Amino acid sequence: MAIIGLGLIGGSLGLALAAAGWEVTGYARRHQTAARALRRGAIRREAEGLAEAVSGVDLIVLATPIGVLPEIMQGIAPHLPPGVVVTDVASTKGQVMRWAAAYLPGVSFVGGHPMAGREKTGLEAAQAELFRGATYCIVAPPGTPPQPVERVRDMALAVGATPVMLEAAEHDHLVAGISHLPLLMAVALVRAAAADPAWPTMQRLASTGFRDTTRLASGSPEMGRDICLTNRQAIADWLDRFSRELTALRAMVERGDTSLEEALREARALRERWLEVKGW
Repeated sequence: MAIIGLGLIGGSLGLALAAAGWEVTGYARRHQTAARALRRGAIRREAEGLAEAVSGVDLIVLATPIGVLPEIMQGIAPHLPPGVVVTDVASTKGQVMRWAAAYLPGVSFVGGHPMAGREKTGLEAAQAELFRGATYCIVAPPGTPPQPVERVRDMALAVGATPVMLEAAEHDHLVAGISHLPLLMAVALVRAAAADPAWPTMQRLASTGFRDTTRLASGSPEMGRDICLTNRQAIADWLDRFSRELTALRAMVERGDTSLEEALREARALRERWLEVKGW
């Protein structure tokens, strides 16, 4: 197989699959990145170009930033071996599936999204255990034969993840609520706090609560931008929902409404049940 893009997710996939005995060829635009991946054991062989990367493989993982995917798809299209399966790891699926249909016609493309990551980015942050116990979303276009789907499913299982089949629109709606909205919440909180004239003092007072709540704001700005630009409507819908919740809480606080306690109890109970479901 080949992994194109050797950052956090691509590098972690390479490490995990290498540990599982898979033969992985890697390609990165910067030779230094591929060389480091080779030294770390994330790839068995470095490809010098896209054509070489996809030559003789039966599975290709596109692990580049979302905004680069159209260019990469067009770059590999003339060189794809017959029967190859192409997948990706992007955080949004609707736009990616449309790009695949346009730039990889006749190719077995199965969308993928491992629900795992870190606020740190790049190959240096890659971990072989990153996907263990995580959900791995798989999005196949209607009419896709079972074999390509099974190929991506086998890869997800090999890295210790749990595959879950979803449709593209369903995926984007759900992930907007539990991943993309929290990113923007973290960004808004940091910006709001830092805009206060007392921010220099607040920084010294802020502790683990502020740190944990704003963790996602330390992620890649480019990745966050691409996520928002390729899932605009779903994210806007969730921002509207969140705004309504904030407005309701603000009204309770302003009125001194004791029902605020009930809202807090309900939120705590919901979160505790979710933690039980996840086994955390």
